[in-house]
Amino acid sequence: MAHRPFREHFAPPTEPYFRWRGGEITRIEGFSDAVFAFAVSLLVVALEVPHTYAELLGVLRAFPGFIASFVLLYLFWSYHYRYFRRYGLEDNFSKWLNAALLLLVLFSVYPLKFLFGLMFQGLFGSSGLHGTHAISLSSEQEWSGLLYIYGAGLAGIFCCYAGLYQHAYNLRARLRLTRAEEILTVSAVRGYAIAIGVCLLSLLMVKLGRNAEAGWVYFLIAILVPISTRWHKRAARRAEEAWRARRQAEAR
Repeated sequence: MAHRPFREHFAPPTEPYFRWRGGEITRIEGFSDAVFAFAVSLLVVALEVPHTYAELLGVLRAFPGFIASFVLLYLFWSYHYRYFRRYGLEDNFSKWLNAALLLLVLFSVYPLKFLFGLMFQGLFGSSGLHGTHAISLSSEQEWSGLLYIYGAGLAGIFCCYAGLYQHAYNLRARLRLTRAEEILTVSAVRGYAIAIGVCLLSLLMVKLGRNAEAGWVYFLIAILVPISTRWHKRAARRAEEAWRARRQAEAR
């Protein structure tokens, strides 16, 4: 009895209603993974080992901001991974839009690190933070500027993902997407559109001088996008069940 290679036991599972068309890791994905890895390296809390206990405490107090930034970058990478596994597109449009996405990810690294560092510094207190670990804003204008930079970068990233999925949907005949796969593709486009709308709403609130509320607005993404995704998944399941029922009827 033949045994599967060891690594196949840990191969990532495909989606129930989506056939992954991406095969081996392409040059686009390899380059993108390197860029994401470099972005994570830019988040490193300290570039050298602390020399005193006080410096060690400063690094540890800055670590929650690093974790939050890392999680967000990991989510961006997972979105990228899923897209190229789903469709396996390597045309010029996908290459250039992917390049724009990677550029925006690198652009957003320091604003992410600064914003989350400032947020957790406020939650846990700034005592013990000094030198490069101390983060501060000297005016309300600087706080507004930080929110503008963060919101614009995040909206740009979501625009790139929405554009990639819309491109895949436009090529649905070439990709031979099933009805369920079309629904899930539309779901992704609408989910990213919702995220873009939330980013624009936050920027509008900054413009109106509501900086405190502008930051909390981003939690709407975690509420609205899952609702939209769940609704589309149910529609995809119904489409898949209808397709299987037709196949069974034709087989008879």
